[in-house]
Amino acid sequence: MLIALSVMLAVFAALMIFRQVHSRRQKAVAEIVAERLHVSDLEKYVDSEYSGRYVDAILCEELKSSMLDVYNRVCDVERRSRILMSYNPSIAKFKDDFENLHSIVDAHNNRFKDDKLREHKAFFDTVLAYPLDDQQRRSIVSEEQNCLVVSSAGSGKTSSIVGKVEYLIQKKHISPERILLISYTHKAAAELTERMPHPGLRGYTFHKLALDIISAQSKCKPSICDNTDAVFVRIYRELAHNADYRKCLVEYFADYSDLMELDEDEKSKNVRRLQLGESTDRRYCALFPDMDGNEVHVRSGEEKKICFLLTSLGVDFRYEEPYEHQVADERHVQYRPDFSIHYMDGGKPCRLYLEHFGVDEHGMVPTWFAKDRGLTYEEANERYNDG
Repeated sequence: MLIALSVMLAVFAALMIFRQVHSRRQKAVAEIVAERLHVSDLEKYVDSEYSGRYVDAILCEELKSSMLDVYNRVCDVERRSRILMSYNPSIAKFKDDFENLHSIVDAHNNRFKDDKLREHKAFFDTVLAYPLDDQQRRSIVSEEQNCLVVSSAGSGKTSSIVGKVEYLIQKKHISPERILLISYTHKAAAELTERMPHPGLRGYTFHKLALDIISAQSKCKPSICDNTDAVFVRIYRELAHNADYRKCLVEYFADYSDLMELDEDEKSKNVRRLQLGESTDRRYCALFPDMDGNEVHVRSGEEKKICFLLTSLGVDFRYEEPYEHQVADERHVQYRPDFSIHYMDGGKPCRLYLEHFGVDEHGMVPTWFAKDRGLTYEEANERYNDG
C-alpha cells in the first residue's frame, strides 16, 4: 500500500514539474509573439503598421513569412500543452489570426479603399463625362500588383482604364511616361490613345510594343514576316527534336479534349455522353487528318488520343479501313480494324493493325456503353468481349 502511494506521489510530482516547465515555455512563446509583433493581435498590428497603406499580395506573403517561425513555435506549444497547460488567449489569438491573415489583409485593404473613395469622391464624380460606379472606383484605387477586372461588353472597361490613368497622374502624381497601356486589338489600342489627353501617352498592342522596342534597341525597324505559318512549322520541327518538349506537346494535345471536362462532375459527363449517343454523329473528330488528308471521326476520346499520337510520331494510318483480305460472309460483315498503319518494307507496301479495347484493367466496359445501347451492364460486357 505504501509502495503504491509512493508511486502515485512520484507520478503527481513529475506531472506538476512537467506542467510548470511547459507553462514557462508557453509564457516565453507568448512573450516572443508580443516582442516580435509589438502586439499579439494581428488585426491591430496590420492596421497600425500599414496605416494609410495598401497591403498587396507580395507584401502579405512577406509579412506571413516573417511570422512563420513564431507560428511554428506556437503550434509546437499547442501540441505539447493540449492537456496539461492552461488556455492562453494571446497565443490562441495569434494562431487564429495567422491562419486567417489573408482575410485580415483583405479587410484592411477594403477599409483603405473606402477611405480613398471618400477622400476622392469629387474626383471620381467629375473625371469622366459619366460618373464611375462603385465597382469601377474600387478597381481604380486598388494598389494590387495584378488587378483582374471581369466585365461584359459595353460595361465600361475602357472608362475604368482611363479613370485609372487619370487617378495615377492627378492623385498619385505618376509621370505619364511611366504608364504603359496594352490591348489585344488595334481597335481597343486606338480607342485608348484617342481618349488619353496626355501627350506621349498611347495604347499599344503587344506586337506594336515589341516592334517599337526592337526598333529602338537595334536602330533598325524589322520587317514583318508575311508567312508566319511557315515560321511556326519550322520552330515546331526544331523543338520537336527536344524530348522534354515533345513529351509535353504529346501530353497536352492528347488530353486536349479533356481540358473542357475538368470542371464537370460525373453527372454532367454522363449527360454529355448520353447526348452523344443519341445524336446522329456519335463520333469525336480527331485533331489532325489521316494519311489521305481526310477528317477522322473516331468513337471515343481514347481513340482521339491515339490518332494524335500516331500523327505526332509521323505514322501513316487510316481509321476503320476495310481489312485487306476478304473475310465477310452471309453472317459477318467485312472486318474493319480500328487503325490500319501503312509503311514500306523493301519497297513493298505493308500494313499493321492496331485495335483499341475500351475496357478497364479488369476487362470491363464503361457503364455508359450499356446505357448508350439499351443493354444491361452484363450484356454490354458480354457483347463487347465476344466481338
